[in-house]
Amino acid sequence: RVQPTMQLPFSIDYLLTSGRVESERLEFKAGWNLVSRRYRNRRIGGFLKELGLTEGRGTGIPKIMRAIRRNRSPRPKFETDSQRTYFAATFRIHPKARPGMRQPESQPESLTASVMRILAGGPLGKAAISAAMRQKKVSGRLNAVIRALVAQGMIERTIPDKPNSRLQQYRLTPTGRAYWAQHDRNG
Repeated sequence: RVQPTMQLPFSIDYLLTSGRVESERLEFKAGWNLVSRRYRNRRIGGFLKELGLTEGRGTGIPKIMRAIRRNRSPRPKFETDSQRTYFAATFRIHPKARPGMRQPESQPESLTASVMRILAGGPLGKAAISAAMRQKKVSGRLNAVIRALVAQGMIERTIPDKPNSRLQQYRLTPTGRAYWAQHDRNG
């Protein structure tokens, strides 16, 4: 989750082009309160939702604006043309951001690190890994991360001949243990 005082050393500039932006669906109100009633770009919306900057489904601009005010960041620039064929939002770099500042770890990388950390304690099945991360069920993202770690040779199946066995567990390989020991030492 992004902290409200986080300062990012880069700009986010995105353009949503999905035909005409309906005037009754998009309104600029006093104080830059923007109301959008139709979800336009799932990829950007999903990314902002994962960061905790939106509450989902095209309703996040007010929440983003509150976070920007708390962070004392420059106000974003919203643009559209007279025909309302596009909507663009430019988020400027925070004035206190310095070149070379560490960027936040992306969600897939942090999930990978979580899986490696959990498996450093011993072999576990997907459901146990998910439970150790306080998730109610095994997510698609967790499945993808486990598949990627197996493909990279960082973890292995305890029953390699039966990948779909209900008793299947995963453990760190020697390569994975060496990587995790180095990662754990460096923080």
